[in-house]
Amino acid sequence: MLCNKPFGIVKKLKIHYEQQGGEQKERLVEPLGLVAKGNKWYLVALKNGELRNYRVSRIHSAKVESETFRRPLHFNLATYWEQSKAEFVQNLPKYDVQVEIHTKIIKRINFTDKFVKVIKTENPNGGKWIPATLRFNDKQEAIEFILGFANKIKVVSPKYLQDKVVALAMSVIDFYNDE
Repeated sequence: MLCNKPFGIVKKLKIHYEQQGGEQKERLVEPLGLVAKGNKWYLVALKNGELRNYRVSRIHSAKVESETFRRPLHFNLATYWEQSKAEFVQNLPKYDVQVEIHTKIIKRINFTDKFVKVIKTENPNGGKWIPATLRFNDKQEAIEFILGFANKIKVVSPKYLQDKVVALAMSVIDFYNDE
């Protein structure tokens, strides 16, 4: 859903915005529209001439200023939003892991795409283990995900990840043995 104010003179907005780390900053922005993505709303605005997206739930206060600005004539909120989403997805960190997945959990792996993206799977010999490439945001996310499937996912590459998964598994064993 998009809210797009018509072209013309618009008043600036002073917001107190909470950054991802929790720090609040005051910003003077030139609001261009509101966008709903799922159940989250975003303010699209210019800040120092650059287009920015602000999650509305992180705006702690907003005040309409007397200072005005002229909306860019050729700005299209829907077009900008689609480009912004595509750039966001393209710039996400990527950590690929070559694995073998036991056939008993392949449906579950494909279902969990919120946490991992299955890049490719193939079962050339029809055996119990299916070679696959899994994409994570980072190494720690990969380790924890793989460990969660116990002996149903084998790490093939990178080799050092095998040691990391084993070390985390051993720390869990040590934790429960110490109780």
